Order: sequence, then C-alpha cells, then structure tokens
Amino acid sequence: MAKAKQVKQSSLGLAGADSSAEVIHTILGRTLIEHASGLFGSPPRFWGRYFKTPEQQGGTQYNPKTEHAALASAGIRVVPIARQTARIHGTSAEGIADAKGNVLAIFAAAGHLEKRLLRWS
Repeated sequence: MAKAKQVKQSSLGLAGADSSAEVIHTILGRTLIEHASGLFGSPPRFWGRYFKTPEQQGGTQYNPKTEHAALASAGIRVVPIARQTARIHGTSAEGIADAKGNVLAIFAAAGHLEKRLLRWS
C-alpha cells in the first residue's frame, strides 16, 4: 500500500474534512479519522457531516451514538451540512421549512438541547 503524502499546515487556515460515511468507518484497518490525521499530520480541526430530520429517509447522516466519542476524543468539531441539494432552486417557503428541519435535526443529535429549542418556537 502506498503511503499518503503528508499535507503541510497551510498559512491560509486549518485542515478540515467531510464524509458521507461515518468517521469510524474503516478502510484498510484504519478509521477515516486515522487516515485524515495521517494525511494532515494531526487530526482535522472540523469534520463536516450530514444531518436530516426523521422525515427524510435514506442516505447517510451523522450518528452521535457511534461518532461522537471518536470525534470528541480527537478534538474534532462537527460542521453540519444540509441535505436538500435536490431542492436548491425551491421556493422561500421550502427553504425555510428545510432550515427549520435541519436545525431540529442538529439539536436532536445533541440530545437534550432539542427540548430547549422547541420551547422557544
């Protein structure tokens, strides 16, 4: 197996990653976090993951039950990514509905915060 070339820290910013697969997914015996850390020389500062509401079926999404501990132990923050790319040219009302659903999905992944958000709406 060829070893990936290590990427030097950029003077333009910090390295980040994103994936549609869970960060604990393994390739050749190493998790995605381990591969990214080897490539960047240290763990990425952030990792983009998809979030969806329960009504949005299919595809991949952030799974706090399996991914949170791995990301937290590596000091990696999660960047939420919306999933409605097929509706990018939709109406304002659709955009607002998607945004509300995305925010609820993010808070649901964080657990107890969803209850606080619902009290404010």
